[in-house]
Amino acid sequence: MEALTWTGSLSLLNTVVLWLSAAFALVVLAQIVLSFFAPEPTLRANPDGSVAARGGAYGASERATRWLFL
Repeated sequence: MEALTWTGSLSLLNTVVLWLSAAFALVVLAQIVLSFFAPEPTLRANPDGSVAARGGAYGASERATRWLFL
């Protein structure tokens, strides 16, 4: 008898979801750790009214968290 899986013939999705979940957990953990060392945010407004993104390692972890959460 064949083993039952929740994805059936799409069992490749198990691996993809596992890697994305692990990456998301690592990025959230990195964001928490880096938040202790990040300087206070200074919001800079661009001429078009948008706010400038934060740079550095903490800014990169914020962007990675945003993209992995999608």
